[in-house]
Amino acid sequence: MQYLQGLNLIAMDDFGHYIPVSCDLYDLLTHYASNKSKVDIQTKAMNGSQLYSGIISDVFTKNKEEFCVIEGNELRLDFIISVLPTTQTS
Repeated sequence: MQYLQGLNLIAMDDFGHYIPVSCDLYDLLTHYASNKSKVDIQTKAMNGSQLYSGIISDVFTKNKEEFCVIEGNELRLDFIISVLPTTQTS
């Protein structure tokens, strides 16, 4: 099963084996992390989807799987449905 959104950055396999993500998604996440940009990340979850908001503090690889950390939550990159900058109001 594939889930695509935005620039068709990701594909995921129903919580099974890790599916490598595109370099575009990885680069986007590291860009937001480097700039300490606030983002909204929507991920696939057992009961639908989950939204995480905040600043990405790390993007890394562990056991041949890629992850990012947002506000203390470790997210596997192939579960990401969308990444959007948070709209800030003054």
